[in-house]
Amino acid sequence: MDVLLDEDDSGDGAFSFLEMNTRLQVGHPVGGMSTGVDLVEWQLRIAAGEPLPLAQDGITARGHAIEARLCAEDPARGFLPSTGRVYRFRAGPASADTRLETGLREGDSVSPHYDPMIAKLVVLGTDRGEAIERMGRVIEDLQIAGVASNRAFLAAIMGHPEYIRGALDTGFVEREIEVLAPPPAPAPDRALAMAAAHRMKSRASAPPWGRTDGWRLNLVARHDLVFLDGGAERRVTLFADRIEVDGRTVEESLDDGDIAATEGEVTVFLGGAAYRLSVQDPLASDGAAASQGGRLTAPMPGRVVAVTVEAGSEVARGDTLMAIEAMKMEHSITAPADGVVESVCYKIGDNVEEGAELIVFEAAGKAHGET
Repeated sequence: MDVLLDEDDSGDGAFSFLEMNTRLQVGHPVGGMSTGVDLVEWQLRIAAGEPLPLAQDGITARGHAIEARLCAEDPARGFLPSTGRVYRFRAGPASADTRLETGLREGDSVSPHYDPMIAKLVVLGTDRGEAIERMGRVIEDLQIAGVASNRAFLAAIMGHPEYIRGALDTGFVEREIEVLAPPPAPAPDRALAMAAAHRMKSRASAPPWGRTDGWRLNLVARHDLVFLDGGAERRVTLFADRIEVDGRTVEESLDDGDIAATEGEVTVFLGGAAYRLSVQDPLASDGAAASQGGRLTAPMPGRVVAVTVEAGSEVARGDTLMAIEAMKMEHSITAPADGVVESVCYKIGDNVEEGAELIVFEAAGKAHGET
């Protein structure tokens, strides 16, 4: 624990405590894997008045251990925290050389009130190269759906040449962020076809009077589905003898992937990647899909910690209008252009949900009647 002394103009000399994380909290799983020593157990034994089980010369390190932290955050959006119900959380087969530490179970929810870390992945190899390869396989086998996560980001690190060589510094992630967290690639046609086939299978199991699969008499069976893939609409049509995605017939097998789904979302795990698709109802009102122009919304659930404008404030592009805090992170809501704040929907201390409208904003051109 460190102490900070504040020598401000008031001269009152206030002091504060700064919390320091102990090395045990950060590194004990790695040390435990490479030495076979459970340091948490040792702490409890010492607290009970027992002596240390081993002297220093009785501890022998073996191989190389690596720890990766799986977090509910989106690296492509500046590592913004993500919350919600986790409807799929599964790891690959356990072994003596792998370790998964988590308090999360499939079906649990990630709350905005705590740290976004949801699991520690620890592996042991005979050397660093083998440990990296083993961690890569562990990450590839991991399935998580329902919240954004850094799973793909961790996988990219394990495959990055600089990381493999050990040529690292504190600027590595910032320097290589476009490689480690690129914009999401469009889902392949096969993933869309798998999602559609799964969706239709679940529809077919519904009672006859509740089915919505469009059955008709004396006509060729055809089912049209629409998915939202990273903001883009993808159209899938199922015929009796084929599946088309955006007008292209899918020739690949649909049997070598895995699927997790909820009522409004399907996640397809294919080739070590995960494709998260929202189910769109063409018959529903399109009001929710209306233009977001003039509306500044919350990028994540959290608590409003700062509001720097009020109705009528004139602002310039990039000015900070509001700040939201969640999971030990603070995110600034900035003006997308020069303009005027029409109204502020929340005050300091309010909790907001992801997508909630925070500020109604009028860009300068529109404010003067331009179209």
